[in-house]
Amino acid sequence: MACWEDEMFKNPAAPEEFACPICYGVLKDSVRDPHDHVFGETCILNSFKNNGNCPLTRTSIRGQLAPAADIRERMALEEVYCCTKRDGCKWEGKLADIDAHLKHQCEFFPLPCRFLPCPEFLVRSEVLGHEEKCLHRPVPCSYCGKDFHAKSLEAHINNDCPEFLVLCPDHCQQMFSRKLKEFHKKYTCNLRQKHCRFAHLGCQFRGLPDEISSHMQLAAFLHLSLAETRVAQAQALTAELNRYVVRMENLANTLGEGEAAPIKKELLETIGLIKAFPSRKFETSLVSFYVPRKNPTEAITYGPSQARAVNSHGDVVLLEQEFNANSQLVFSVLKDPQEVDQGLTIVGFTQKMEVAIRPDQRLVDPNDKRFLSVVVGKDPVEGIPFLRAEAGEPIMLDYVEEERKVIVTNLNSNEEVEVPAEIEMTSWQPFMALWGNQTIRLESLAEKSEYLP
Repeated sequence: MACWEDEMFKNPAAPEEFACPICYGVLKDSVRDPHDHVFGETCILNSFKNNGNCPLTRTSIRGQLAPAADIRERMALEEVYCCTKRDGCKWEGKLADIDAHLKHQCEFFPLPCRFLPCPEFLVRSEVLGHEEKCLHRPVPCSYCGKDFHAKSLEAHINNDCPEFLVLCPDHCQQMFSRKLKEFHKKYTCNLRQKHCRFAHLGCQFRGLPDEISSHMQLAAFLHLSLAETRVAQAQALTAELNRYVVRMENLANTLGEGEAAPIKKELLETIGLIKAFPSRKFETSLVSFYVPRKNPTEAITYGPSQARAVNSHGDVVLLEQEFNANSQLVFSVLKDPQEVDQGLTIVGFTQKMEVAIRPDQRLVDPNDKRFLSVVVGKDPVEGIPFLRAEAGEPIMLDYVEEERKVIVTNLNSNEEVEVPAEIEMTSWQPFMALWGNQTIRLESLAEKSEYLP
């Protein structure tokens, strides 16, 4: 309300003594202008919406108002009835106390709903019932836990909630969180088509996982032919390269000393690098790992033939040798015979630093750095890509530089999991996280065959 109503005041002279010259009601929150004119604060501020002039003198008074303290003190002592008297309120007292009465006691004064932007005003007795049904009240989503207005909760669950369980749109019958829809489509859907694992040799076959397995058995001769073609191409390239080397050597021999010496030196160094490339081999005779949580200086050494085993309880095992974009690592995971149904293995790449394991079996880095991981075993772990594998099956860990992705493959079933990896193979190293008295056996650390001459 702008100003008080006349009938609120017990003193019949008060309405005339404290009349507002704008609305002719009784002054409320009185303010005074420089000409000693007194107005109700709300009334004069509303009049400023048209201009900033005094409604009595028509002179500008914007920004020149001050509380009329003397008027407010006198009015505070006036005896009044509640402004909702006509609605049934029996309260009466001093004007100074009416605001507290209206805010905390009056059963008839309309109060705004506390759930913005609800426009409703209600008497105190109706507030509780309204708030229980208000369409603007906050209601937590039972899936993601965030609060939403009651009227928009259903639309959030049906259309937007990232944790709501949905069925595969391609009807593979799997359910997953909505946020994993694209991940499921690319990596875990049973009906997704995949490239043959010899696509890098030129095989064009694409199919479902079962079709890929059948293709791998039926197309062995095709894959061998493609490999022979690639080897022939590499040999032809090497021969051509050797011819260029001879021409470069002849050119180098024609160069003398003096100003041509730096050019001759650089040319000879280039020839040396080219000659060394065909004979470049990756070290496979010894593969070393270490467990950083126990003793980082104590390396665990394996050879492809001897296959020493390590029992580990919640430890992370890191590769100690150099691993680059041309490397392939093959290993198998064994389990203690007494704990056949237990155990979990997470494999992948991590930055070469101290790592740790939380009790909920998630790999984390104490410095919150990135890592890439895949669960290998019989049972998936929510939120981490999963590759099904039995104990002893060989698993290959690979990084495809051209496509910036990590591929973990079961070499028995030829099933694989791909994980996008926006990383360079510099400070990243393979790791294995083991639980449940598991042992790992390293089969080999070798260079990719397609890179060999």
